[in-house]
Amino acid sequence: MTNQTLHILNRVAYGPRPRDLEAFGIEEYIDQQLYPSEIDDRSVEAATSSLDALNLSGVELIQKYPNRRDQRVGLEQLTQAKLRRALSSERQLNEVMVDFWYNHFNVFAGKGVCRVLVPSYERDAIRPYVFGKFRELVSATAKHPAMLF
Repeated sequence: MTNQTLHILNRVAYGPRPRDLEAFGIEEYIDQQLYPSEIDDRSVEAATSSLDALNLSGVELIQKYPNRRDQRVGLEQLTQAKLRRALSSERQLNEVMVDFWYNHFNVFAGKGVCRVLVPSYERDAIRPYVFGKFRELVSATAKHPAMLF
């Protein structure tokens, strides 16, 4: 693996994995990564499917976990999902970009009700717009209850 390839994989992915370049070169890899919906990622989807809090709204999280201490489950599951995706997802550039935009349009999970809104913030305001139009991403993040709070 060349220094250039290593550099690129450290930027567009969470580092090099041997299987990333087995079948094709770096240009083909990047071209593939730009279309994440066309990449089979069922194994990661299965690995995160048990994290039920990721699919709940803030209101549903509060209803399911009325004790404030238990409401951290959404954040804990979001953290687990981020790690699983970073380590195992075939959609590496997508995960890097989700992380980038989430950090850019950050909301503080320790601030009041944000603790239950962060999972839906990433799911509804960041993930769908990662490779879309910047205006739509800004609008989605600005209108999400986590950002408004």
